[in-house]
Amino acid sequence: TKEEFFKLFTLSDHNLSTSLILERAYHEQQIINTIQQCLHQHQLILRRLADDTNRFYLQEKNQFHEQCQQYMKQHQDDYELLSSISNLEIIVNQHIHKINMKLNFLEREHYITNDIYQQLFLQPDDIQLKNVEFLLDNKSNVKPIFSMESNVTSKLLTYLDTLLRPTIEDILKDSFVDQDIDFIQRLFNTPCFKLQKTTILIRIRIQNVFNMFTYQSMVNRIMYLLAKHCKNEPINNISMIAIETLLELYLQHTLFIYQEQIYSFNRGMSNQTQFNTLLSSLCLYYWKMEKFQNNNEQFHHEFLLQYNNELFFTWNQSKEKLRTFLDTLN
Repeated sequence: TKEEFFKLFTLSDHNLSTSLILERAYHEQQIINTIQQCLHQHQLILRRLADDTNRFYLQEKNQFHEQCQQYMKQHQDDYELLSSISNLEIIVNQHIHKINMKLNFLEREHYITNDIYQQLFLQPDDIQLKNVEFLLDNKSNVKPIFSMESNVTSKLLTYLDTLLRPTIEDILKDSFVDQDIDFIQRLFNTPCFKLQKTTILIRIRIQNVFNMFTYQSMVNRIMYLLAKHCKNEPINNISMIAIETLLELYLQHTLFIYQEQIYSFNRGMSNQTQFNTLLSSLCLYYWKMEKFQNNNEQFHHEFLLQYNNELFFTWNQSKEKLRTFLDTLN
C-alpha cells in the first residue's frame, strides 16, 4: 500500500531488517528504471546543478547538447584538438613519453631523487582518459566538469599538491579568507582601517578564473610568487627549476575527451580539484596585485581581501571613478 511504501522509505537504517533493506533496494531500483525509461522516452536529461547542491534540473536532451556544443565553440581557443579517439593509444603514449623524458632528465641531473622519479614515472596502464561532463549552473549556463582521475597528469597533481600547498597557503593567508563572511570580521578587526561615511563595500566575481590565463602565463605567475616568497630557495629540497618544469608538465599535458575527440588545454586547467582551485587563487592573487595594488595609489588606504574567485574591497572615492576603475578590469 501507499502507507507501507512511505514507511519503508522513511525508516532509519538502524531500524531496518535485512529483508526490509532488500525490499527497499528492489523498490529503489524499480523507481530508477522507471525514471530512466521516462527520460529516454521523452528525450530528456536529469542532472544535478553545478553548484554542488542536491538540486537537479530537467531539460530536453537535444537542447542541452546544443548548449554544450555552443560552449565548446565559444571556448575553442581554450582547448587544442589533438586527434580523434581512434588514435587514443598513440596520443596518450606520446604524452607519457614526453613526461617520462622530462622526469628522466630531472633525475639524471639530480633535480629530483630516484624515489620521486619512480613515484611520477608513467605506464600506459595508469591512464584512462575521461569524457568532459557538462552541468548547468543556477543561471542555466553549461559548465564543463573535467575529471582528473587516471589522467596523464594525475600523479603530478598529487605530488605537486603535497609539495606546494603549504607554501601557497602561506602566501595567500594575509589576503585570503575561507568564506565570504570572514571579510566583514577581518574588516572590523583591522586596527589601521576605519570605515568612513563615504566607504562603499564592493564585491566582484571573476567568472573565468580557471581559463583566465594560458598555461605558460600561469606557470610564470606561480613561479614568480613562489620564488619571491621562498627567496629562490628550494621547497622540501626541490629547486625552483624543478618545480617550474613539473608545473609545465602538469598544465601542458592534461587531456580530456569530448564527442570522440581528444583535447588538451591551451588556457587554464581542470576545474575539479582542490589543488587547481589553489593554483587559480594564486594566479588571481598575482592579477589582483597587478590591477589593485602595484603602483595604484587609490588603493593604498583601502581594504582588500580575496575569497576563491571573488574580491572584496572598500572604496572611498566617487562612484564615477569606481566605474572607470572597474572598466579597466575587463
